[in-house]
Amino acid sequence: MTNNNIVESNNPEVFGTGKEISRRQFLETTAGSNRIHRTGYRYGRGPLCRSQPDDRLYRHYPFTIDVPQNALDDLKRRLDLTRWPNLQTVSDWSQGVPLEKARALVEYWRTQYDWRRAEKKINGFAQYRTEIDGVGIHFIHVRSKHEDALPVILTHGWPGSIVEFLKVINPLANPTAHGGKPEDAFHVVCALIAGFGFSDKPTDTGWDVVRIANAWAILMQRLGYQRWVAQGGDWGAGVTTALGKLKPAGLAGIHLNFQFVFPEKIPTEGLSPEDTTRGDRTDRIPQ
Repeated sequence: MTNNNIVESNNPEVFGTGKEISRRQFLETTAGSNRIHRTGYRYGRGPLCRSQPDDRLYRHYPFTIDVPQNALDDLKRRLDLTRWPNLQTVSDWSQGVPLEKARALVEYWRTQYDWRRAEKKINGFAQYRTEIDGVGIHFIHVRSKHEDALPVILTHGWPGSIVEFLKVINPLANPTAHGGKPEDAFHVVCALIAGFGFSDKPTDTGWDVVRIANAWAILMQRLGYQRWVAQGGDWGAGVTTALGKLKPAGLAGIHLNFQFVFPEKIPTEGLSPEDTTRGDRTDRIPQ
């Protein structure tokens, strides 16, 4: 703090620039930090994001998951009221999920699953929200203590979320504590695809892998990374493949743990109309 009216921010995660800002700007930016907001059933604490590209004060905000207890109670009530189908006529999975398996799963979620434990674990990492292309995006951002660490953005699959990465974030960001070397370190970004978890649901169509990839390129730029890599599996592999095709500024390489390998043109001779349509769609996936 420099005087009674000016606050100096050295936190690029919140303000991005480290420049001096007025106390009023500071309060306007952080006033909502304890407000619970709701998008569908997505709850958390933090100000609502606004997209103002020319003002870094509005680039990204700290975010904490905070699901109200009444929402959890409502979920349990709805699980209690489940109307179960008749027992299947076979003893295997040929007619779908066996009734006893479905009932056991629901009973686990109703009586044993500890959401607060999961919430606490996720909240153990620095989280933020930002608005990209009109949609609020939720992401984890953990900077390594090793300044020469390589930034990486990890993209989850379907149906999935950033929970997929909770066990690898610390080893990537702090390899020396896990038997690695400083040169193995990464600054880790785990972003939630629009419509998943605590990212907003799009209000228009067109959020394909290319649009998501472009959003990730914007996110990495906003975080100040000039050279970075991307990794993904399942649906995240499609997004990461699209990033490799787009080659946005700063992207140095990609890694996939679910590879898409297609011929230049899928032959359609002799295919049914449905399979022909699928082939046409596959041809539109970035190669």
